[in-house]
Amino acid sequence: MNNLKRVFGVSAIFALLVFSFAFASAINLEITAVPVAPTIINDGNAPAVFDITLKNNDYADTFQIYTFERFKITPENFSLGYGETKTIRFEFMPLENIKKNVGYLSVPLYFSKIDNSEYVKTKIEIKLVDFSEIFDLSADNINLDSDKVKIYLYNVEDSTYDSIQFVFSSEFMDAQTQVVSLKPYEKKEVHLQINSEKLKKLVYGEYSLSGEYTIDGRKGIVKSPVKILEKSGISTSESSSGIIVHKNLIEKKNEGNVPTIAEASARKNIVSRLFTTLSPEPVKSERKGFFVYYTWQKELQPAESLNVVMTTNWMFPLLLILTIAAITLIFNAYMSKYVVITKRVNYIKTKSNDFALKVTLHVKAKKFVEKVSIYDRVPAMTKLYEQYGTAPSSIDKTSGRIKWTINHLGDGEERIFTYIVYSKLKIVGRFELPVANVLYEKNGKMHEASSNRAFFINEPKNVSE
Repeated sequence: MNNLKRVFGVSAIFALLVFSFAFASAINLEITAVPVAPTIINDGNAPAVFDITLKNNDYADTFQIYTFERFKITPENFSLGYGETKTIRFEFMPLENIKKNVGYLSVPLYFSKIDNSEYVKTKIEIKLVDFSEIFDLSADNINLDSDKVKIYLYNVEDSTYDSIQFVFSSEFMDAQTQVVSLKPYEKKEVHLQINSEKLKKLVYGEYSLSGEYTIDGRKGIVKSPVKILEKSGISTSESSSGIIVHKNLIEKKNEGNVPTIAEASARKNIVSRLFTTLSPEPVKSERKGFFVYYTWQKELQPAESLNVVMTTNWMFPLLLILTIAAITLIFNAYMSKYVVITKRVNYIKTKSNDFALKVTLHVKAKKFVEKVSIYDRVPAMTKLYEQYGTAPSSIDKTSGRIKWTINHLGDGEERIFTYIVYSKLKIVGRFELPVANVLYEKNGKMHEASSNRAFFINEPKNVSE
């Protein structure tokens, strides 16, 4: 009987010890996790941060925190007294390839005692963000009168950034540096200076504004489209100076940002035009009675100008007129002795309704001549249609000069050369063509002859047809 009591007593004590050990080893933690900085910028050096409040409803002990995801947790161990509540700030640093992930990641956390495999589990949400997507950029539209462009920087994450250096650049401005601080999800307005000279040279439309930023030695770029609004307008200025050498200046300037055709015109009487030099050459000259009317045309890009200079020199006009008249009479009489060249022009209606002219050159030799070269020039604002007529020996597309070559012409022999010129422009009124010339050799000497002045009067009805 005594032995039975002794056995029963030992068993009771053993059971009590086992129960006490099991009770002491159990995990009884209350866990609350609060995000402090739950976002991690990929490949960065900043961890995600959470404040975790832990209440120990059991005996005092040393605990550990761990996860099976690839994060380094700091601190790893902590102590809690009996019934103690403590808030600990934990840092979660990504490891290995997880740094390259993007998006939200649910991270399970395990809490256990150092010497026990039992655990309590909770989870937190960590956001992984690509470094190039932490900011956003937008900009207001601008026009030709703008001196600044208003842009907006957005911090799209819940991280705070102090003194970020942005370098902004675009085609309408010089590179500019701005230092900006941004709180989580903050939007900040920034004004950038525009280079007015660069802006005036740009055609209206959409351009890109980029901002390169640097954080902890790492660089990223954020971009935004900027629209330059459309504006058109041609300004005109005229001036004159001098008496004996009289100079007239005409300037047409494209003050807008839309390519525009500018037209300048001037007139000279039939006397003064003899002593006037024009720069550049007009695209059209038309004589009406006692006056000659000149027209210049040019397509102007933004900020581009058409500058016309007319210089009239009145020194020795009479001597010059007499000299020119005498030389012209002698020259024409001499040059027309052996070869005569005439020029004729006819209007052609095209399927595309372009302005087109057929030019015909008649070259007739009164006597036998050799080494004959006929020269003509495609009028300004027109192009040569090369699939028609007599194929030239050479074409200078820069100057528009056309050349035909003939070995010789016999007595009374006549040759005919034809070609077509066309233009996309709708030309109205008198259209004058350049004079054609012929060079030839007679008795070992070179001679020259010029054609008549050919022109075509285009009525408005022909243009509208």
